[in-house]
Amino acid sequence: MKYLKLILILPILTVFLTPAAAATCPDDFDYVDLGVMNDLRQLQHGGTVISVARPGGIRLVDGIQDCVPYLGAAQPRLDRDGKPIPLIHSLRLNGTTVSDNIEMLDVSGIHDLSTIEMMTLETAAVHFGAIGSGRFDVTLGENFTCASAGVPFAGNITCEILSLSQEGTPAVVHCSPILCVLPLALDDSLFVNVRWDATGESLTSSFARGTWIEQVVADVVTSLRSSIER
Repeated sequence: MKYLKLILILPILTVFLTPAAAATCPDDFDYVDLGVMNDLRQLQHGGTVISVARPGGIRLVDGIQDCVPYLGAAQPRLDRDGKPIPLIHSLRLNGTTVSDNIEMLDVSGIHDLSTIEMMTLETAAVHFGAIGSGRFDVTLGENFTCASAGVPFAGNITCEILSLSQEGTPAVVHCSPILCVLPLALDDSLFVNVRWDATGESLTSSFARGTWIEQVVADVVTSLRSSIER
């Protein structure tokens, strides 16, 4: 019996910047700014702002490192309470505030959409190849399409989350029996890399597993979208 070949690619978003010394990160902050690139490929304020604090004292991040210095005479950006908003390249959030299964939840600003398109298409190629080959079981849900082979909970499965797929940036989850990975362009400015534990779910059908995968992704996306400061 042939099994779906799973390639787990953990994307690394590479940003080419003018070399600069790291700035000192503040001890007390409620928001971070993922920045925008200027014409010199320098990161500056004005990007997506993420709230890392929740009511009741819940924090999505305990601290940050490698803050980016402000350019020229630029002053620290402050929130409505007068706290600094640090400028950073990327952020690792505490995934357990979203779901107990989440092992990694990285968020970065998108500064080169073509690179993200190439990355997400590459990681989705296994899934689309399986769907088109006719050699794998294809399961259709209201908001997902999955491809698998053999016993669903003992083998690999890939699922496209249809509502999150965009032209050039498909949203495809790759799951082995122990680990699920999703590289996702949440929109044209925010890139997310999610990894979660799949060992605790004893699901006996591809549809049940696809439904579970969709729910985990929905929880992550809902949490992230509620954290974006408008």
